Amino acid sequence: MYAATRRRIRTTGQITRRVIGRASLLAVFCCLLSATAVAQTDYDQPGMRQQIVEIEVAGILTVSERQVLAWSGLETDRTLTSDMVAAAIRRLFATKKFSDIYIYAQEVEGGVKLILNLSEFPRVRSIRYSGNEKLKDKNLQEAFPVSIGQFANPAAIQRDLQPIRELYYEKGYYNIEVNTDSTVVDANNMEDLIVTVKEGKKVKVKSIAFEGNENLSAGGLRKSMKQGTTGFLKSGTFKKQQFEEDKDRIVTYCKDNGYMDAEVVETRLEYRDDEKSKMNITVVVDEGELYTVGNINWSGNTVYDDLAIADLIDLQNGDVFKEVDYLRTLDNLRQRYADQGYIYSNVEPVRDIRDYVVDIEFQIIEGQPARVHDVQVVGNVKTYDNVILREMRIFPGDVFSSNRIMATQRDIFQLGYFEDIQPDIRPVGDGTDVDLTLKVKERQTGQFMFGAAYSAQTSISGFIQVAETNFRGKGQNISISWQFGSRRRYLDLSFTEPWFMGTPTLVGADLFDRY
Repeated sequence: MYAATRRRIRTTGQITRRVIGRASLLAVFCCLLSATAVAQTDYDQPGMRQQIVEIEVAGILTVSERQVLAWSGLETDRTLTSDMVAAAIRRLFATKKFSDIYIYAQEVEGGVKLILNLSEFPRVRSIRYSGNEKLKDKNLQEAFPVSIGQFANPAAIQRDLQPIRELYYEKGYYNIEVNTDSTVVDANNMEDLIVTVKEGKKVKVKSIAFEGNENLSAGGLRKSMKQGTTGFLKSGTFKKQQFEEDKDRIVTYCKDNGYMDAEVVETRLEYRDDEKSKMNITVVVDEGELYTVGNINWSGNTVYDDLAIADLIDLQNGDVFKEVDYLRTLDNLRQRYADQGYIYSNVEPVRDIRDYVVDIEFQIIEGQPARVHDVQVVGNVKTYDNVILREMRIFPGDVFSSNRIMATQRDIFQLGYFEDIQPDIRPVGDGTDVDLTLKVKERQTGQFMFGAAYSAQTSISGFIQVAETNFRGKGQNISISWQFGSRRRYLDLSFTEPWFMGTPTLVGADLFDRY
């Protein structure tokens, strides 16, 4: 923070200096106020205004003078004001590289000379971890954002310890304590940073209770959560992030049972022992009123008749209004239109609630069907494009169909050449047509196996087998098997072409020798 600034005059011969600004970690704000007041007294009055004719930077060790001036915003040939000094201090302090900042004004011929006296934080020479038994140093290094050579700003480093705590929270170590120690700073202003971890014990959840649930069962609410209790073959380790997400799961469960206004109003985490290793959880819910389904209407449908639309609606007048049924109905309508190429169609639900009865109108904006403009494949290094494209169920010029794209994904994946296939759909031209790009990630398709055995009947025997299911990247299958022994020999060479002459005709050949 900014330390309190005082007007101080030091005289050596004919040189006069005034401290017009200072910042330190102890009192930034106070310094800003005082610096402003002093500067106003001396330099903001019309008769006292002076030009900055020179700027000197002192005290820096690793930062360049040009960089300091750029951060401060101070420039020569400008009139010195209190706001200028205060802003320069704020900017320099915001870099988190300096522990103390002084700005002096020295009267010289033609104006004033500013002297920026800075104290840099030491830089981190090394980082070591101590006390971490459950997690490796590598895991902590990945979580801790501080790096070698960085300025060791104590406040910033303390904030950067939080990712390490979060890492332990996810492992159930909720009582984790993390602190930093540093060795004496050397002559080069470098220090060794030591991150000390006190892991403590894992927190186990012994019970989860609910309050405020007048109609919904505690068992149903508990099943909606991922956080469990400890028991036979169940760890019950408390995980903070998972529990926070469970609050949303509880609310979703309530809405799926007709309680649209439900909310989790409070959670209580109570330790059962002095070591804080066992916990009881209490979740307080407010169910609100039960909502039911009222009138259901739709409009704007011309591609599908009313009977086809009605078949897609999972809500019925008089039933309990369940959020899951409502969302599934929206998905059904949008998916049906997308499957027929209407990917730009929109289904806008309008809900009207009266006395806890929900009337719904689905306003359908169909638009025009999209067609596939171009189909491309990316990510294949070994496999030829045509090996992938010949498995397509949808082609340029066809009406877009999400079902046919999913069928294409399935067929290509069944080739066994890829571990991942993702379609990327982007509009082209005026926005009515789309380009389809299949992003694939290849997998290893070659196999090599060998083995040997010994028995009284066959003596020494063995085998060697080499197989490639995507030979030369053309989707061809080739394999060589050789079994050998003192009493028998078996050699087999097989080749299969699944698309002979560019047609879906499988042709294969086997050459073998047996003895």
